Amino acid sequence: MATKATNNNSKTPIYKKWWFWVIVIIFVGSIGVGMRGGSEHISDVSNQAKENNSSNNQTENKPFVIGDTVEVDGQKVTVDSISRNYVSELVEPDSGQEFVQIAVTIENNSNETISYNVMNWKIETSEGDVRGWEGMAQGDNALNSGELTSGGKKTGTIVFEVPQDDTGLKVHYKPDYWGKKEVVIELHD
Repeated sequence: MATKATNNNSKTPIYKKWWFWVIVIIFVGSIGVGMRGGSEHISDVSNQAKENNSSNNQTENKPFVIGDTVEVDGQKVTVDSISRNYVSELVEPDSGQEFVQIAVTIENNSNETISYNVMNWKIETSEGDVRGWEGMAQGDNALNSGELTSGGKKTGTIVFEVPQDDTGLKVHYKPDYWGKKEVVIELHD
């Protein structure tokens, strides 16, 4: 019976190991994501007519609020409304908490297809606690995720769990989950 001869002194070069290439791909990918940033372009398009007629531009200094349309990365984003004490059919908020539902509109103002995702939205409490959406409490018109072609428009709702009667809520929107650009909109009702 023939036996396979092995040479314990020969080592496989590191570049022939599968895990080496996984590390290289992750490293190169993270460099690509970091370099993608570019210049930040965020503006309030709901007041552009007023700004064109005024000599001093105060858009950068004023906070965005419900009803403002904000343009970022070829997207027009609007928080249309907020509903306090939203009632979910599936779950109840924790003690001392309430569900708030925001209605949002995203318009693709670019020449490319873009992705939208409910996970790009977060809410900040008056205590600075930034929270994600409440997946089990979403209603019939939930934003969810998908794609918008050039000129496309999507309106949907997102539900968050926040401290009851918190009046200092802000919603954060990042058009690219991994990106650094972020829009903050104050939720005064």
